[in-house]
Amino acid sequence: MKNLLCIAILLTTMLGWAQFPGEDVDLLKDATVTPIAMEEMFQPYSYRNFYAEINPTTKAINILKNYKGDGQTGSSNYNYLFGKEFKVSTIYPIDEHEYTLVLVNDELGTIYYQYDTRFGSSWELKITSEVVLPDDFYCKRIEVSAEYDRTIYRAPAEGGIFLTKVTGKYTTYVLMINQLSTTLTTGKKGLELALADGKKISKPEADIDIDVNNYGDYIYTGSTIITEAEMKLISEHAPIGAKVYIHSGTIKNGDLIKEYAKCLLKL
Repeated sequence: MKNLLCIAILLTTMLGWAQFPGEDVDLLKDATVTPIAMEEMFQPYSYRNFYAEINPTTKAINILKNYKGDGQTGSSNYNYLFGKEFKVSTIYPIDEHEYTLVLVNDELGTIYYQYDTRFGSSWELKITSEVVLPDDFYCKRIEVSAEYDRTIYRAPAEGGIFLTKVTGKYTTYVLMINQLSTTLTTGKKGLELALADGKKISKPEADIDIDVNNYGDYIYTGSTIITEAEMKLISEHAPIGAKVYIHSGTIKNGDLIKEYAKCLLKL
């Protein structure tokens, strides 16, 4: 069960909507939203941010009251929520990063969603109404740091994909891919990023590091320098799959990675 829960959380990360609002909470005002779809085996461990009660004074979520939860997994009942559309009727600020969203559905009535501006990995909603994004919506999420005579631009990790740009005497682009597996394979090399429209970036000599998470799964990390032309390819064709040696997986939020690649090229 622990392994399934770990993978379910990872999958939620991959499924997060490309327009995760982050700190732009006002984008959710009066929006229409629906819970994202999850594969059947992960459904009992998904929908971890939906709740039935809030504190009437502070408006904070009652974390012991998942909506239609079983009291064991910390998740809400998938079948009650999937396919339903909700109106975001009210947004209550709780602290600097956390908000309570009041969701209203004609059939289910009022339920509550715990929203944290810091964690796109826990975002379980898709906005179905029209949204106008600020011009800097994606690029302001790029982390910028200075080290010696270099400036480093790091895009947020999405779906196990890490994009970095380093400027100084020369400009360098770096691609790093994480893949989770239950099988140990050592002494191998190579990574591949599959893109939409049949495009791909293949680096058969890329080095691979191996780590183990708290659940005993192996984390394969492949990293390589890529060219500006290859970063431009990512900015034009959204990633749809990744592979580190033989350990592969699909990417559900490639449009977001595509937008980050555009930002790195501009900065």
